[in-house]
Amino acid sequence: MRKISSKEYALKVEDDIEGGIEEEMYDLYSSLAKRYGFEDCGFDWFSTVYYDGYAATIRDDVIKLFEECGMDIRPDDKEW
Repeated sequence: MRKISSKEYALKVEDDIEGGIEEEMYDLYSSLAKRYGFEDCGFDWFSTVYYDGYAATIRDDVIKLFEECGMDIRPDDKEW
C-alpha cells in the first residue's frame, strides 16, 4: 500500500485524479452521445454539472474501486 501526506493527497487526489476522472467521463459521455444520437452538451457545461454535485462522489467511488483492485491511496494512514 502506498501512503501519502495530506498535502500530497490534496494535490494528487483532489486535483489530478478528480480532474482526470472528469476528462475521461466527458470523453465517455461524448462517445455515448454520438453513438446514440444525443446532442453533446459541451465540456464547459459537463464540467459545471460534474463539479456541482458529482465530482466528490464519483471520485470517492472510483478510488474505492481502485483500492479494491490494489491501488491504495490513503491520506496519512486514515481509512476512507
